[in-house]
Amino acid sequence: PVAAAAAGELAPRLPQDAGNVSIAGDALRLAGALHVQAQSGGRGAQLAVSAPQLHISDAAAAAQDEPSAEVTLDTAALSAYGADTLVLGAGAQRGEPGQLALGKVAQNVSLSGATALSAGNVLLVAQNQVEVGAGTQVLADSAHPRASGAQTIAVNGDGAALWVSGHEALPNLVRTGASAAGSAPQGELNIADAARLAGAGVLFDGTR
Repeated sequence: PVAAAAAGELAPRLPQDAGNVSIAGDALRLAGALHVQAQSGGRGAQLAVSAPQLHISDAAAAAQDEPSAEVTLDTAALSAYGADTLVLGAGAQRGEPGQLALGKVAQNVSLSGATALSAGNVLLVAQNQVEVGAGTQVLADSAHPRASGAQTIAVNGDGAALWVSGHEALPNLVRTGASAAGSAPQGELNIADAARLAGAGVLFDGTR
């Protein structure tokens, strides 16, 4: 970790760290529990979930009997994982050193309810619209262990994204194949007046 920080890169994951979990598809059926807690002193997990229509709420729907393109996730359950990085609206994997590569991006992602959504870093991302409703809270905590250094978020095409981090250093968000400025047909980021975003660093992105 020390050498990586000196080189301006994110540290590789160590045995005491939690791993990476990425769940994304055109239709999902989510049930059961994830065990992704780190050992003492380790970094939390990188957890990514995506479906075409993804809702995060404090009134999550009951477990689905069949796979569906519309999925609702429980805010409190997501926060309880203590993730280092929580990605909602895309599958995610580590690319080049310090790069977070996104795929299977959702069409729409919405956050509602009063329960706080929290992690070391929170990323909401969608092709068409990211909506953060009135009274919602997105909290990023620097107490989550994370190496300092640059990070790049790589995604294809038009879209919208909201990054809230417990660390001041913001990532570079790189879009490949996006429309020219002012011509994108989609990519709206809507944040209600009464929403609360709390962190040391916040990044807003929208192509429309």
